[in-house]
Amino acid sequence: MPARLVIEGGVPLRGLVEASAAKNAALPAMAASLLTAQSIVLDNVPRLADVVTMTSLLERLGAKISREADGATRLSVPSVTTPEAPYELVSTMRASVVVLGPLLARTGTARVALPGGCAIGVRPIDQHLKGLAKLGADIAIQNGYVEARASRLKGARITTDLVTVTGTENLMMAAALAEGVTVLENAAREPEVADLARLLTAMGARIEGAGTERIEIEGVPELGGARHRVIPDRIEAGTLLVAGAITGGDVTLTGVTPRHLQATLAKLEECGVSITVEGDRVRCLGPARPRPADVITSPFPGFPTDMQAQMMALLGRDPGRRGLSGRSRHGHRPPRVRIPGPGRAGRAGHHGGLACLPPGSRLRGARAKAPVARSADRAGEDLAMPALTVALPKGRLLDPALQLLSAMGIQGLEADTRKLLLADAERDLRFIFLKPADIPTYVQYGAADLGIVGKDILAEQQPDVYEPVDLGFGFCRLVVAEPRELWERDDPAKWSWVRVATKYPTLTERYFSERGIQVEMIRLDGSIELAPLVGLAERIVDLVQSGETLRANGLVEVAEIMTSTARLIVNRASLKTAHARVNALIAAMRQEVAK
Repeated sequence: MPARLVIEGGVPLRGLVEASAAKNAALPAMAASLLTAQSIVLDNVPRLADVVTMTSLLERLGAKISREADGATRLSVPSVTTPEAPYELVSTMRASVVVLGPLLARTGTARVALPGGCAIGVRPIDQHLKGLAKLGADIAIQNGYVEARASRLKGARITTDLVTVTGTENLMMAAALAEGVTVLENAAREPEVADLARLLTAMGARIEGAGTERIEIEGVPELGGARHRVIPDRIEAGTLLVAGAITGGDVTLTGVTPRHLQATLAKLEECGVSITVEGDRVRCLGPARPRPADVITSPFPGFPTDMQAQMMALLGRDPGRRGLSGRSRHGHRPPRVRIPGPGRAGRAGHHGGLACLPPGSRLRGARAKAPVARSADRAGEDLAMPALTVALPKGRLLDPALQLLSAMGIQGLEADTRKLLLADAERDLRFIFLKPADIPTYVQYGAADLGIVGKDILAEQQPDVYEPVDLGFGFCRLVVAEPRELWERDDPAKWSWVRVATKYPTLTERYFSERGIQVEMIRLDGSIELAPLVGLAERIVDLVQSGETLRANGLVEVAEIMTSTARLIVNRASLKTAHARVNALIAAMRQEVAK
């Protein structure tokens, strides 16, 4: 498939098309093979990059995977050869974490890389870990890996703090081999969860309530083999229906499960789309002009988040309605459509957590970038990719960062350069020089593919990035300090309220609140040591190396909050779209750090 697609719009789509299988159902079904020494056979497994990654991961763990003559996929794990799911595989696909529960239940031990490297703050798996701990597992996080152990899991009542699909799947698989009865409250109701439960039941598990908020699992000593057909992909089906509607076409989907599409079908009908359901077929007749609608996403059976961008594009076809043509409550994800500004009619934008299309919006052709390649034919391939961009920190970390790059054979970078961007055409790299605090933002939003930054900044900002390597240099400590005269008469155990100057408000608030101390913070970007000397604050929270500056100004360390070294961070999308090149750079840095 080409890396660049050119779409000529304005042509109604017409015809019959079969929906593919659901990747989000296939991946946990594949992981379930770890629960038994017997073979499971999966029909209708889609050919996608994530399936290739899961195949590689399971083979690393000891699985034997083959394709049958009828196209089915056979998975057999006679024995688990290693309980470790390594970073280089887990980092490319968050869903890899679903091997954690099966590994722990089958072998009593699991070592699985965190889906976000060492950064657990965004897209957390804490609900998985809390649930496994309730089942009796000892959980530790070491060097970016979850390490779990249990002689045998024991049933428990688990109520998750939020609805989590992969969390429900992980806990359900673990509980299938646990001793006793496990009850999952606030369980995910998604069809993919119910589909996994059907497979587990066919393997001999005892599960009731899958597809509801309360799932009860009675553990069994062992599970056997089974044959199972993966359900159709409801998001792909919804996308194809919107494609038919947005072009004013006539599209019929076959092989779908209409009850999985109820929220999408209802919203399309609200927009004026004619929908006809007959068995496993859904026919869509697009309107001449869609009617406006409000779209609020929520967990199943609500309107799916992964359909919000498609609905925004459909609603953007309404050229003359007044007020809001469409709204999509996108929560933690920004809408994944690019809508060119409609000139004097107004511009699409975000308002109060809503993505809004103003009156008079009209979609026009524009360049857009898809951040993730999903086809299995392109797994691990980098086609027509631009140079990788590496963000380097100005200041104390720059010299050791340049020394590291020089040791890797990258020359021509100078610490005293006034240029903000330098290119290495031979290695297809370019380097940008930034304030350290700006690097996580550049990497998270894709302006840089990789970056080097201190752990203190990552802990403060908690960006949604991968953090694969502790580079080891730039060691510092984040400390609480106060003037010596205050320290001599002070007793930190009696603190109830403090005024603190810092540029780390999040870490400062967390540190004092965990100790029941109220804190008034004064945010500064620099000259923090001066604050208590002129009466701006009583104490400071700041990063120190040797502590000489504190001592020279009459300040004394009272407590240490954390230590910090330089870390390599990676943009999530870049790790997929430029997987080979990014991982080669990561490996080269690891090799140099290990010397």
